[in-house]
Amino acid sequence: MMYDVIAFVLMSVITVGAITYAIFAYFKNKKLLKAIVEAYIEKTALEDMIKDQAIRSLDNVDQGDGFIKFLSDSREWAFNYIDTVQNEIFVLKEKYDNKKALDETLQKLFDMLPENNKEK
Repeated sequence: MMYDVIAFVLMSVITVGAITYAIFAYFKNKKLLKAIVEAYIEKTALEDMIKDQAIRSLDNVDQGDGFIKFLSDSREWAFNYIDTVQNEIFVLKEKYDNKKALDETLQKLFDMLPENNKEK
């Protein structure tokens, strides 16, 4: 009978120990699960931020390309304007002897000035 009591006490201690271990493991796993979920949410948020930043940087490249195109077009327009004005000055030089032709040529030359200079 003594052996039965010792066996019963030993089994009770083992059972209480196993239940205690199961409870601690449950809470530890619960904390671990919470940390995993938080890490996943942060990872997803960071991925979204990176995608947004990539889209914004692509938009900036497009705007930069537009600015470069604007500079190229402006440069081309300026060269064309300079060529046209130089040609008209040569025409003016040729027509300098004829007063009426000179007045018409001068008016044509003055018409090429930018708008804000016409007001002055």
